Amino acid sequence: MDTLNTLYVGMTRPIDELHILTQFREVKDEPKSLADIFSQQFPDIKTQTITVGARKQTAFIQHLTTKTTTTPWNFNGYYISNAMAITSNKTEDAQFGLLFHEVMAQITVPQDVEHALALTNAKDRIGKKGFEKLTEQVIKVVTNPKLSEFFNPAHTHYCERPVLAEDGTIVRPDRFVITKDNEGLLIDYKTGDYKKSHLDQLNNYASCLSNSGITIKQKMIVYTEKKQCLVEVY
Repeated sequence: MDTLNTLYVGMTRPIDELHILTQFREVKDEPKSLADIFSQQFPDIKTQTITVGARKQTAFIQHLTTKTTTTPWNFNGYYISNAMAITSNKTEDAQFGLLFHEVMAQITVPQDVEHALALTNAKDRIGKKGFEKLTEQVIKVVTNPKLSEFFNPAHTHYCERPVLAEDGTIVRPDRFVITKDNEGLLIDYKTGDYKKSHLDQLNNYASCLSNSGITIKQKMIVYTEKKQCLVEVY
C-alpha cells in the first residue's frame, strides 16, 4: 500500500505530460510489483507504447538558475513493521534478527546507537536480556575498525533503500554507502548461520547498484552471532 500511495502521488503531480517506463511481465496470480500491475492493466505494452490523451505542443522553456535541495532518506518503517507482523509466530531468533535490522537502519554514525535503540522501543519488545544482547551486537558492528568506512559521516549512507533490479523486482540492501568518488561500499547483516545464498544475495545487490552507475569497491557480510565474523566478498 505504501508503494501504491507513492505511485499515486507521482502520477497526479505532472501538469502536461507523464512518462512511465516499465517492463512487461506475464502475470497469472496476484501482482507482486508495479510492473505486474501495469502489465495487467495495459497488456498491450508487450508490443507497443501506450498513449493516453493528446500530447500538447512543446512550449518554449526558459532555463532559469535553480537551487537543488536534497531531502534525507527516511527509513521505511512500514517494510519492517509488516515483516514483523508476518513473522509474529516464528522463533525469538527471527524476531531478534528483524529488530537488529530495524535498529541498524536508523544508524548513520556510531553516535546514533542510543537514539536508534530508543526509537525502535527495543527494550520493551524483547525484554532486558534480549536488549542487552542487541545493544552489544550493534555496538560491535558500528565500532569495528574494519567497518569504519561504512559509518564514516563524510560518505552518503542508504539503509534499507529500495533498488530496482533488471527484472523489475525491488531489492533492499541492508546498507550501502556512496563515497565522494562515487564508489559503493555494500554491507549485509546476518544474525544466523552462514549460507551460500547469502553470497548470491549480496552479489545481486552489487549488480543492481553497478547497473545504476555505481562502482562497487567493497562488499561485506557481517555475521553477528557469538563471535562476530566478517566475510569480504570479491
